[in-house]
Formats: sequence, C-alpha cells, structure tokens
Amino acid sequence: MNDNIKYYKKLFSEKKFQEIIDSIDKNEKNKTAKIYHIRGICKFFISENNKKIRLSSREDFRKAFLLEKNTELGVEALTNFININTDFLEVNDSLGYFNQLDEKFKNDKNILKSISRVYQFSARVEDRIKILEKIIKFYPSSIDDWCSYIYINNFINNWDQKNYYENTSKFSKNLVNYSMGSLILDNNIINRKVKIGFLSSDLNLGHSITYFLRGLIKNLSKNKYEIYIISNSEKDEKNNELKSLVTDWLNIKKLKDKDAISFIREKKIDIIFDLMGFTSDNRITILKNRIAPIQVSWLGYCNTLGLKEIDYIFADNNLIFQNEEKYYSEKVKRFDNIWNAHEGFNFKRNKTEPPLIKNEYITFGSFNNFNKISNSNLKTWAELLKRIKKSKLLLKSSISYNLEYFKNLIKELGVSNKVEFIERPSSFDEHLKYYEKIDLALDTFPYNGVTTTFEALWKGVPVLTLEGNNFNSRCGSSIIKNLGLIELVTNSQEEYLSKAIQLASNKEYLIGIRNKIFNRLMETPIFDINKFSKNFEKLIENIISEKLS
Repeated sequence: MNDNIKYYKKLFSEKKFQEIIDSIDKNEKNKTAKIYHIRGICKFFISENNKKIRLSSREDFRKAFLLEKNTELGVEALTNFININTDFLEVNDSLGYFNQLDEKFKNDKNILKSISRVYQFSARVEDRIKILEKIIKFYPSSIDDWCSYIYINNFINNWDQKNYYENTSKFSKNLVNYSMGSLILDNNIINRKVKIGFLSSDLNLGHSITYFLRGLIKNLSKNKYEIYIISNSEKDEKNNELKSLVTDWLNIKKLKDKDAISFIREKKIDIIFDLMGFTSDNRITILKNRIAPIQVSWLGYCNTLGLKEIDYIFADNNLIFQNEEKYYSEKVKRFDNIWNAHEGFNFKRNKTEPPLIKNEYITFGSFNNFNKISNSNLKTWAELLKRIKKSKLLLKSSISYNLEYFKNLIKELGVSNKVEFIERPSSFDEHLKYYEKIDLALDTFPYNGVTTTFEALWKGVPVLTLEGNNFNSRCGSSIIKNLGLIELVTNSQEEYLSKAIQLASNKEYLIGIRNKIFNRLMETPIFDINKFSKNFEKLIENIISEKLS
C-alpha cells in the first residue's frame, strides 16, 4: 500500500490525474479512506465544468470521511465534500456530517470555513455569524474571515455605529504592516494632471458597480485627470469596455500583497478610491500599507473601514450626520445631493400601468440579496401580506441560494402561499423586465438596497424604504429623498408597515406616485451623471487642497 501511495504522489506531482484514477480503479480492490481521498482530489482536478465527474469526486470524499471520521484525513475529506456540496447548493448532509465530528475537530479552520459557506449560500446569516466568531476566536489572523464577519454584521446591523467602529478598529490591528515608508502628496500636483485610481474586484461587464463608475469615468475631465483602474479580478478583462476610457488598466490578482503595494506605488497615483471595503476578494491589507498619498472609501462599501490609512469617506448629507462622524475612522466628505449617481440604461423609458390594474391584486417585490432580508424585515413583510388579502410578494436574488431554510421561515410566518420566488433570469434585460410585474418595491432593512432601488425607479416602480441609524441603513432614504418623494421614506417598522398598507389600499394614490416618478426622475440628481461628475471633481479638489495645506 505504501509503495502505491508513493507512486500516486509521483504521478500527482506530474499532474497525471487520470492515470492515478485508472490505476486506483484497476489495482485497489479494498479501498481505504486515503485511496478514496486521493481519487476524489484527482477527479476534482479533471472535472472543470463536468458536473458528473465533480459529483463523483464528492462521493469519493464522502466515502473517505465515513471510513475515517475523527482524524485529520477524515476532516480534510469532509471539508472537500462540503465545499463541493455547497457548490451544488446542497446543505443537509454537510451539516449532518459536521455534527458527527468530535469537538476538537469541529474547531479546525478549514472545516469551519466550509460550514461558513454552507450558511452563506443557504441565507442563514445568524448561524454564519456564530461560525465566523468561532474562526476569529481561534484564528485571529484570518483576515478574510474577519472581513466576512464585519461585512455580514453590517448587513443585519447587529451593532450600533459605535460598536461597528470599535470592531473595525480592532480588526485593523490584525493587518500586516510591511513598513514600506510613507507617501507624501506631490506639491506640484496643482500644475499637472491628477492621477486617480479605482480599486475593485468587480469591474466585469454587467456588474452593478459598473453602472455607477462608467458614467463617472466618461464625464471626468481628461484635461484634469489621468484615470487608472486597479483590478483584482481573475476574469477575462480583454474586452472590458472601461479599458478604452482610462489611462491604464492594472491587474494585481496574481500579486501577493507586498508585491502589489510596490507595483502600485511605482505608478505614483495621487488618489486611490477603494470600491470594495470588506466585500469578498478585497485587498484591505494593501490599503493598510498605503498605495497612494490619499485614499478614499467610496461606492462599494457603505460604512467605515476603521483604518486610519483611509483618509476620507465620500457620503452625502442624508447618510452620515455630523454627530456621528466620531464613529468613522475616515474624514467624512459630503456631496451636496447624492453620494452616487446611476448612468441609466440604453433603452427608452416607457410609462407602464401598474400590474394591479390587470391582476386585481397588488404585487410587492424585492430583488435584493436574500442575506439582506433580516428576520424583523421578513416578519414585517409577512404581516403586510396578511393585512392585504389580495396581495403577493415576488422575491429574486442575483445570487443563487439553497432556500430550504428561508422558505421554512416564511412557512412558519404563515404566508408561503403568497410568496413567489423568481429564478435567476438568463439575461440582464430579462431581469429588468421583471420590475414590470411589481406594483410596489419593498426595500430591505436595516441594510438597504442601492442598485435595485435605482433599477426599480428607472422602471417607474415606487420603492418604500426604512431609514436607519447609519450609512448602510440610509442609502434607500438618500435615493428617495433626492427623488423628492419623502412620502416613501419611513422611520420605524410600524410606519413602514402602515405606509405599505396605505399605498396598497389606495390604487389612485399609488398610481399618482408612479406618475410622479416617471415625470420627474430624469430631472433629479440620482440619474444626473453629468452634475454628479462635476461634484465629484469638486470633492477631489477639496481633499487635495486640504492635504497640501
């Protein structure tokens, strides 16, 4: 057996995965956990997009675990099993097997991370938080898990802003400091073009962030600015339309943090705008070590990062109040109107009748990430559906989930017969068309939608929002206030429910709101990308002047 293992290791180093599989199938009559594990790994490497082979790999990992549970090999096999199982949005066996482990093996970092993914893709936010707390307790230097922990708590607002700030500040102390020296803004900057960079992992075609960034980049003065994209994406960017709009496109995905810092510093960019914050695939460590003399958080993450190296956060008067600035590590800079603007879509807006006229019932809808739907949020929606007898709720997310747990919550609330789940559409045009089925969009709380709110309004659909107590829970109200429809902004769950009932019960009132949206939308700041770009330039000038003084 040992000779066979050595032979397989040799073939593995030569990447002869199929040869290993063939040899195992031919020569190994009584397969051990180790043999099953080796075959599972080899199948995984050759599977690519082959679902059948990937599932066969999963079954080998299952057999390896069941033969040898409470050993390092068993835990490794189970981790691999769970990760593949989650890829197929299957969760029950994963959790059942995890619960069979002895306690000491349940604290293994890799198995905990795999369980975190299970909860992530089954919309079990509170359970995921508990797992992430365990990971950072035992592995405090696990930066990606810290980021997930902060990010997911921002989703459901477990902390008030003071606690949020304290947690992010605590996290920042775990980041590596490479002591690469300070960066000073060039005094000659006022006599030349300013070099600005946008850092993101999400600039692939069709991502929601591009609808905000593209219009800005198009409108920034090329006489004043050189514009750089710093991409952390592994996707093919060869034909990315943003490339033609910028001075240079830098990809740092394959660079380790220290190398990425040096690489970006060599470009001598004056201002970096981070569009990621604590979202997945972030590069928070390079920001900790400074890649530009001025670093700004904007657009991609709606709260403080807790890093003193992030100099500014761009917001507006509706998002961060003056008495709250002490709970942001960044200095707050505000736009006069809205903190971002959407460039709109390349088709003509047409006024459409609300579906309730044809249906004779009202259709509520939310196309937000299901992880944004807090328990209190869901209970309020359930009460609304009960109070409005002729009603239904359409739910759709841009991310695929195992919805068993989520659907059970809805069933317990007694409204499963009034909730319809929409499968992910095959195209973006199809996604936008679904808004035509909605009479009234319901914003999530405490974490509001942003992109979905802009989309709904573009399609003429009113969005009812609940204003919260910090940046991320006020995004909806900022958009709606800039639209000039304050009647769609509420300040408590009770008012949110009451307003939704009022809108649903008064057909003429709701139609009037829809007409106002259609008639005034393009005259408001939320889709005025030209005006927004000029205001953006003013803030750039302001922070440069401040840094030079």
